[in-house]
Amino acid sequence: AVPDEGLRPRFDQAKTLYGFSIVLLFVLFVFVGVVIGAYIWQKEISFDAIANWFFEKRFSLVSIMGQESHPVCVFDFIKMALYIPLGFFVSYLVNRFFLKRVFSVLLVDPGIHNTILTLTRYVVIISVITIGLWSEGLGFLIIWLIGPLFFGVMLALRDVLSDLMAYFVILVQRPVKIGDYIVLDEETKGFVRRITPRSVVLRRKDSYTLIIPNAKILSSTVTNWSYTKSYVAFNDIKVSVSYDIDPLFVKDILAEIVNENPYILKNTNPIIRMDEFGECGIVFLIRGFASYSNVPNLWMIAGDVRVNIVRKFKEKDIPIVLPIRIIKLPNTPWVQKNLQHE
Repeated sequence: AVPDEGLRPRFDQAKTLYGFSIVLLFVLFVFVGVVIGAYIWQKEISFDAIANWFFEKRFSLVSIMGQESHPVCVFDFIKMALYIPLGFFVSYLVNRFFLKRVFSVLLVDPGIHNTILTLTRYVVIISVITIGLWSEGLGFLIIWLIGPLFFGVMLALRDVLSDLMAYFVILVQRPVKIGDYIVLDEETKGFVRRITPRSVVLRRKDSYTLIIPNAKILSSTVTNWSYTKSYVAFNDIKVSVSYDIDPLFVKDILAEIVNENPYILKNTNPIIRMDEFGECGIVFLIRGFASYSNVPNLWMIAGDVRVNIVRKFKEKDIPIVLPIRIIKLPNTPWVQKNLQHE
């Protein structure tokens, strides 16, 4: 069965055409209502009067820029309104019979395909409306619309602009670079694969891709494991052994395990220490260092160290102790009854 997500509408502009049809029906109903109301109240309305009102009666529009009077009639407003569906129709023709055929030949990526189609649609629609207003001698309305339109666009794109500014800061200061492993929180971490004007693309170890806005990178505390071109340590490994075992012997075994790993740097001394006296035994800490080029392999290196600790400790009969909790229940009739049932 084909999943619902794969279904696409047959007509891309169906919702837009539906909206225009609703508006036209509303205007038609208002006109019919006015005619019926005039008939009920015995107002004389002839077709000549309606035609005169539509085509002859002029309303004055004043241009603020030139203080010029622009007389227009109702039919002029209707023609201006018709430029909107005309713009959608022209954009449909351009996308359907030109761009889609070009993309089918060039095998353009679907994401780029959709972006270019959307941008082209808006450019064509705005161009047709602009040409229509200029042809009707109402080009000054475009100047009136520039201010509110610019303010609305800036308000809608404030997050995009902040990400764009953050993009240039990231390029200059370079807090993160392609190939770095960064951590923002427990879920937001991974290797930087791309840095775009809008976002930083991360690839997690489990092959998921994260899209992080650039502004968030600058406003959050970022742990960059690859920031310095020297070395980096894997996460500390802690292991507990019994108090009966000689701690120096255990320390020598751990040092041998770390030195056997070919990925752990030898010129940077690894840290192996008795970290604390635990509840059940002595706690040892192991911290090894690897080259910054091995940041993607740190978890594999640490995993190999853990495997070798288990193997070596079994060979040397060194038990790894774990906390044991003993729960003592009160000697009550209710407890005894439930224990007997079990």
